[in-house]
Amino acid sequence: MDGAELNDLVSLCESRASDGADCPLYSILDRANNVRELFSFGSLYTRARAIGAVLQAMDLQNIPVILWYPHGASFIESFYGSVLAGAIAVPFAKPRGSDYQALARAIVASGARTLLTVDALAKHLPTEFYKANNLTIVLTDAIDSANASSWRRPEITPESIAFIQFTSGSTSHPKGVVVTHSNVMHNSESIRRNLGLSRGDISVGWLPFYHDMGLIGHLIQPLYTGIHNYVISPLAFVSSPARWLDAMTRYKGTISGGPNFAYDLCCSKVLLTDDVDLSAWRVAYCGSETISVKTVTAFTEKFSKVGFRKAAFHACYGLAESTLFVCGTSEWRPQSLPGSSRTYCRIGDRESAHGVVLVDPLTGSAVEGDMIVGEIWTRSKSVALGYFAEPRMTLEVFCNLFEGRKGYLRTGDLGFYCEGGLYFVGRQKNLLKIRGKSLYAEDIELHVCELARQLGIGRCAALSVTIEVEEATVLLLEHDGKSPMSKTRDSVSQVRSFVCSEFGFVPTTIRVVGKDVLPLTTSGKLRRNECIERFTSGEYN
Repeated sequence: MDGAELNDLVSLCESRASDGADCPLYSILDRANNVRELFSFGSLYTRARAIGAVLQAMDLQNIPVILWYPHGASFIESFYGSVLAGAIAVPFAKPRGSDYQALARAIVASGARTLLTVDALAKHLPTEFYKANNLTIVLTDAIDSANASSWRRPEITPESIAFIQFTSGSTSHPKGVVVTHSNVMHNSESIRRNLGLSRGDISVGWLPFYHDMGLIGHLIQPLYTGIHNYVISPLAFVSSPARWLDAMTRYKGTISGGPNFAYDLCCSKVLLTDDVDLSAWRVAYCGSETISVKTVTAFTEKFSKVGFRKAAFHACYGLAESTLFVCGTSEWRPQSLPGSSRTYCRIGDRESAHGVVLVDPLTGSAVEGDMIVGEIWTRSKSVALGYFAEPRMTLEVFCNLFEGRKGYLRTGDLGFYCEGGLYFVGRQKNLLKIRGKSLYAEDIELHVCELARQLGIGRCAALSVTIEVEEATVLLLEHDGKSPMSKTRDSVSQVRSFVCSEFGFVPTTIRVVGKDVLPLTTSGKLRRNECIERFTSGEYN
């Protein structure tokens, strides 16, 4: 049965297991890109029912449960186990080291009292932690598949909650986005149509499953479309980006992608060899963060020598509040705003981006004409119910009125139209007002990094900070950990001159900080509020 004819994830699991139980679905790769574990549609269904039956016995239907796993098979079977139990999955990242504060916040915010994990992780969790949070730990790797026989289909509707997706928290504390089965199915169909996916495609993914891009794109979409997905560990990719392209070559991947930084890493870290063949890569999607035209151009030029086609690149725009995907296009041609040399990437087409409008954020009226920046609003069946236990914020963000129609989502993102195309500019909260001029933090950061990469700067944060009542512009330059620190510190004057000539202002303060010091979200975005807090507290002195 076609996924578009189904209304919920439980029906999707049942249909796929019935249609092709022995067909491969997820192949988990080791660090050498060999298949370590394999789920067919049928074997996944059996394991998910076994876990679901145990959760049903615990009376967890419509109750949030935390999923706390390393990337891979355990997460996959437990996510679908939660779905088949009728429970509400709350995917969460495994913390670095022993910092469990973010996990504790998610537990409190979601009200979850059950944590699903594996023994290898649970034994490191401090006893006082789960006692303090009144947690019941379920070790899913200890659940016998024989339990599948006691599973009973839960009573759910398309409007039942499937999972709670915590936002990245790039501009505020993470919030739990409440996503229904209907949201997931609608968004999956939108992705399938926009990217032109079919059962003949082969997917390769390294994106973490606790993040919306990995969860929807590489865990749910393969099941929805009925395609085989090869799974790489995110850590394996980051430590050696060549693994991604090796897997695309070995398994003849037709669809894969990631944020801009992934393509940038490949440009700088991957050597061209005769072993790489990207000729099968049909859709190379890019989203989640600002897309650099320079990065896209560099990637297409470099890897065209091994079969990559420029037409494969597919720019996407989305956010967790709209489940994941809003719009996308392979017509990613760059465009500048009047009076600016900076270029922006086209992320959608005006005609095909149904439910997307540009709005004056102050008046709520439509932005008319080309090359005028407005806030992106969207309205569709993909837009989530709201933020979990946040009624006031839900009302402000999800329930907006535009030209007499209710239910518009305010994305907080800015964009403009040009010749039928939609272009992303930056986050409204990242708009810096300097001497009456509006500048986008992402623009400054992107261009500084491009200039200063050879000077030992790996990341830049451009911030507006209040110092003794006055607004100051602060640039934090993060050392790459490779170049001599003295060389990087000496680059400050070059960065100051560059920003002055390119953007027309002199930063109040430029400070070099150590490698991996700037706080990031789980998806690799800057936690801007925390950057400001750390700067004002003197941590970066």
